[in-house]
Amino acid sequence: MMHKIADATANWLVKANAIKSEDRELYSYAMYSFLFAVAPLMLTMVIGILMNMFFESVLFILPFVIIRKFSGGFHLKSPTVCIFVSTGIIISFLCLIKLVLNHGVYWPVMTATVLCAVQLFIKSPIDSEARKLSEREVVVFGIIARCFVVLALALVTILALSQEYAIAVPICFGVILSGVLQLPCYFESKNK
Repeated sequence: MMHKIADATANWLVKANAIKSEDRELYSYAMYSFLFAVAPLMLTMVIGILMNMFFESVLFILPFVIIRKFSGGFHLKSPTVCIFVSTGIIISFLCLIKLVLNHGVYWPVMTATVLCAVQLFIKSPIDSEARKLSEREVVVFGIIARCFVVLALALVTILALSQEYAIAVPICFGVILSGVLQLPCYFESKNK
């Protein structure tokens, strides 16, 4: 579907004489890349609105998208399957956030966040079959991923010490999901 939207946008730009026809493929790819990048954010915000958790959904998805971009991890091969699985994961994580905030059981979430942050710091970036990294990307992405993980962990610590759990918990789950999605690639590489 994203390919169709990207192609339609590029075709429209050619018809509107905004771009040259020989640049159509480049603009189609750029639009696809943009849509692919914002899809998790949009999907999570829509689900957050439907679950009356818009604020929590944004606090959850932003650290996830940023850390995941540079830490790597498991990717599904089919975009359609990815959308369905991602929707289920997002709903599950937002339900977990609501459960934790309603019951005030913060220490398991904080513990899981620290464990995932350590794993992300040590193992990032992880290659996957869907996204192979060059040697330079491994170095640069590793540095960026570690910086964002440390920043997220510092922010969560400050928020937890200030008892701002409504902000800290969704951020924690963004870090946790990033760490969890590295595990299949890590175990797959160990089995080879």
